[in-house]
Amino acid sequence: MSLFDRLLQHKHIDREPENDVFVTENIYYPEEYTPKPADVDHIELTEKEAVRLGWSFRKKSKHIRITNYHGSKTEIMVPAAIGGRKVNELGNECFINTNITSVEMPDTVVKIGADLFNSRTVRRIIFSDNIRVIPKGLCEGSYSLEEVHLPLMLSVIGERAFYACRKLKHIELPDHISYDRCGEKVFERSAIESFSFNAKKYFKYYSDSVTLRDGSWFQSTPMLSNHKLVALPVKESNMLCVLAVGIRADIKFPKGNSVLMCKGSVDVSCTLDFSECSSVVFMPGVFIDNTNDFGTILPTTVAVISRSQEYLSFPNFVHVEYPDGSLRDDPLRFETDEERSVLLVSSVNDTLMPLSLHTGAQSIKLVASGADKPFTITRHAIAEKNLRRIDLGKFNGIDEIIVPTCHELQDVCAYMDFACEGYHIEKHIPPSSLIGKNHRGIIIHKELMKAFRCVNGVFYNQNIIDDAFVKCYVKRKYETIRLSQRDKILIAIDILRGDMIPGRVEERTMYENYLIGHRRYAEIVCRNAYSDHPEYGDFLAIFLRKHSI
Repeated sequence: MSLFDRLLQHKHIDREPENDVFVTENIYYPEEYTPKPADVDHIELTEKEAVRLGWSFRKKSKHIRITNYHGSKTEIMVPAAIGGRKVNELGNECFINTNITSVEMPDTVVKIGADLFNSRTVRRIIFSDNIRVIPKGLCEGSYSLEEVHLPLMLSVIGERAFYACRKLKHIELPDHISYDRCGEKVFERSAIESFSFNAKKYFKYYSDSVTLRDGSWFQSTPMLSNHKLVALPVKESNMLCVLAVGIRADIKFPKGNSVLMCKGSVDVSCTLDFSECSSVVFMPGVFIDNTNDFGTILPTTVAVISRSQEYLSFPNFVHVEYPDGSLRDDPLRFETDEERSVLLVSSVNDTLMPLSLHTGAQSIKLVASGADKPFTITRHAIAEKNLRRIDLGKFNGIDEIIVPTCHELQDVCAYMDFACEGYHIEKHIPPSSLIGKNHRGIIIHKELMKAFRCVNGVFYNQNIIDDAFVKCYVKRKYETIRLSQRDKILIAIDILRGDMIPGRVEERTMYENYLIGHRRYAEIVCRNAYSDHPEYGDFLAIFLRKHSI
């Protein structure tokens, strides 16, 4: 049964009155602190000394990039200069094959590469205060990591940078972080029990653009096991800004309070009663769908008791009831086409909120209320694990609108305006089951899916697929997966059978030449796939006739 069907069958949840008391002692507020610079000595070495101590490096015009360390020490201080040149960069996998337990970086270092450390041994990291970006997954799974000094000038922390660091109990967040640009789940599944930041300087009213507001950073941590809520300090006494909700929390918010629910604040079974609040504001993406990398939906039941019958838009896996026990009037409407093969989806306000499209359908078409009115589709709004084809119609998209776990997605259509003329564009990628019904096929499909991303009003970026095709591999976290000749044939056919977007230059000659050069094997690939995917063989036959082959 799909989540949408379960929602329709949802009944009033019996609540125990004794659990409705709002206990302020169970709210965690971050500690206040003023960031201080790291005290790291400047060590200057000659080139011979650096080589003798185990440093490998590459000289640039004015600076040095350290590429590797193969010395015997386990507690090291990165040199500030080698041979009179400043050390300003640590390259990819610089310490990956070492037994280093402690690393200190001088303030000359301004850039660090990916996969820097050996996650099994590193216990202490003092980052240079002039580093502005920490790459995604940098210390993911570093189960020995206990102490981290984040750079004072840090602007961006990548997704899952300190994910599952089982001994990291406290973190101090510097002043200059641009939370809008940071990744999700930064400290998720770590041992974080507390954190601190300069609240007086950087927390303003919730409408301001610079504020800590992504609760997914701290999901599945002891902090959420020990407290009902993690909240941020605010100016108004009757205002409550909820960064994250504790595990199995049953909360009735105080009468007359204004509540702001931050992004990623809820990912567990809980009950939130807003019936007596003066106002409630939900940031996009408040509720996290517990779907793992392979599309398995983990059970999540959230009951939200609304303060009135006003319109609220929630994902389908969120159960919403009113004080009288009635269910919300769901904002999405579902019908089927005449052949009953396509699910037609409309919305009362032509908006798809995060994870709201979760029906189990294989073919979907979005239908706006007016011919000239586009759908607004938010990030990860489309979470259909069985989806094979979707027609977005005319829409405005926000970032990555399709969840990467839509492994079977093959056809994406959209209506685009160009020079005051409308075009119905169709693009394709091979589904994961065609690439290979295994981890490899899933990863390749997820990386190709990144082409369907809305950036600056532009949807679909073929350069992502071109890059993978030329390099013959895709890379995700610590894995590099090479594309086989069969993979490239399927990709080439999908690129060529897709529509061209007017006004854009899209590479096609490279794919044509590849199919011509690998004609015989392409015929074998399409013949073997014909029973489930005849569209590849049909296109190849037309293509070869067109080119007189």
